Amino acid sequence: MKPGNLLKVAGISALLCAGCTSVASHGATSVASHGAGTVPQARSQPPKPSAWHVVATLAKNSDETFSAVVATGEASGWAFKFGTGVTSAYERTSATTWQQAPFPSMKMLNITDAKATSSSNAWAIGSAPFQWLVLRLADGKWSVVKTFDSPIYGESVLAPSNVWVFGGDGTYHYDGHAWLRVSSSFAAGGYALSANDAWTYADTTVTHLMGGSAKTFTLATLLRLEASTGVPKLSEVFALSDTDVYAIGDGDTPFQGGPIAIYHYDGSTWKKVAAYNFGDPGRLSPDGAGGFWLTVTQFPSAPSMLLHYSGGRLTPVALPGISDPGFFLFGGMSRVPGTTHLLVIGNTTAQSDAVNSYGIILQLS
Repeated sequence: MKPGNLLKVAGISALLCAGCTSVASHGATSVASHGAGTVPQARSQPPKPSAWHVVATLAKNSDETFSAVVATGEASGWAFKFGTGVTSAYERTSATTWQQAPFPSMKMLNITDAKATSSSNAWAIGSAPFQWLVLRLADGKWSVVKTFDSPIYGESVLAPSNVWVFGGDGTYHYDGHAWLRVSSSFAAGGYALSANDAWTYADTTVTHLMGGSAKTFTLATLLRLEASTGVPKLSEVFALSDTDVYAIGDGDTPFQGGPIAIYHYDGSTWKKVAAYNFGDPGRLSPDGAGGFWLTVTQFPSAPSMLLHYSGGRLTPVALPGISDPGFFLFGGMSRVPGTTHLLVIGNTTAQSDAVNSYGIILQLS
């Protein structure tokens, strides 16, 4: 082995996988690690504007994948890898570098979502046996700041002293000093607009939490129109303002999911504004231009895909070179603050070689 093939990352010796190629040959380098796991390596050339690129991969045969990602700037952010019962954190230190960083050591801790408004205001949520955690990045180090004994399903981060979490025990708001339970009703997720204004969803209802009051809308009648054999439900909510709110409906057809419907609230009524055939809708991310991105899993017949909603139209978006039915988007997405650029994570398994599964990160920039 040539000395130049040895890569030192955060105290871990890793060997460059000279025989491995990245997805669709986009220049991302696979890195195989010795002992402590695998380290993602970013592509060596900057991506072209306004196009999708693979920016990081985990080594093939690793059976490890990214569980969450958050962008804090154009070439900065964090990715979280879950494998062998342990989570590892990787900081993006440049357009071409991801470096393993210290992270709380807790067995079976899995980071499920991360949000940030800047490099100095990043948060994450995760689960561990019998507890659910909120973590915060401060002075370059991640630490647990709140523990819940019921599931946490989502979060909204608006400022260091303005953070919302949504879960089985209700909706909580952090004001920089204390956590206040704003609602005791179950919330499968939500989206906040300010310190006293948030939208949540659960089953077939959307609830507006505003200034200590709650108003619940039932979308069951609309949802039933989309279902033929499944039990329809909501899967996400997104608000640009209190008179410009979107909810994602899933007809929940057995074995294939969907059909998917987009509902819009204009301040007085809810109506269907777009639809897509089948697939399980996953995570949603704003696009920074008044629309949003939505991940869709079409297991087992087709690879995962992205839907983009803008200007009243829902458009399927092909990802670069990702055509194998073994490719899955696990839902983690993050918009680069202040831009229309996006990071999204996935996992790929070739049908011809099922053991070669590995995590990837894609970037739109």
